[in-house]
Amino acid sequence: MMKQTISLFLAAALAVTLAACGAAPESTPAASAPAVSAPAVSEPADSAPADSQPAEPTADAELVGLLDDIYAAQPLELALETLPVDGSDAATAAWMVGLVEGTVLGDVEAGVVSASLINAQAYTLALLRLKDGVDLAAAGQALLDDANAGKWVCVYPDKAAVAGGDGVLCFVMADGELIDAEALTGAFADAVGGADFTAVREFSEADLGEVWDPELGLDGGAVAAVP
Repeated sequence: MMKQTISLFLAAALAVTLAACGAAPESTPAASAPAVSAPAVSEPADSAPADSQPAEPTADAELVGLLDDIYAAQPLELALETLPVDGSDAATAAWMVGLVEGTVLGDVEAGVVSASLINAQAYTLALLRLKDGVDLAAAGQALLDDANAGKWVCVYPDKAAVAGGDGVLCFVMADGELIDAEALTGAFADAVGGADFTAVREFSEADLGEVWDPELGLDGGAVAAVP
């Protein structure tokens, strides 16, 4: 009886202890921190929306079709690329067409250039549609006079040819071992129903300045450059 009474007493004491340990102290509400909002970022006044950026120039579809007609008549076994002539970048446009100064390009409304993907092949063909009122023959002669036969590395064209018809000029510089430049301007003349102007310029060492000599190798040779 005594043991049972002690056991009951201990059990009651343990229950009271556990109840005291499990009771959480009365909590006081935490002070709420003031809300902090991120500062608004304003766009600069002169910043333009992303969709207002100038679009990449695209090749003129009519000139590309004319180029296809030329190559259908005079196929080339070269890896070629066709690029639009972007008049907004005068220096790049002049280099693409194959000109030193490129002043005549100010008279061009639209243009495309077909060139070899391999820089060691001297070949480029440009189709240039002139603005209304521009003299075809004068612009064509300006192309020949401004021709940059030294735009390639270690190789150079032996001839430049130009033909004009239907308001378009076809300007070709080519190494004769690849194709005769006049064969391409002839194909252009057939495609436009006849040429109103044709001219040819044959290049010499005087035109090229220092000409790369293959016997000297790449270390001793000079890059062709127009004076």
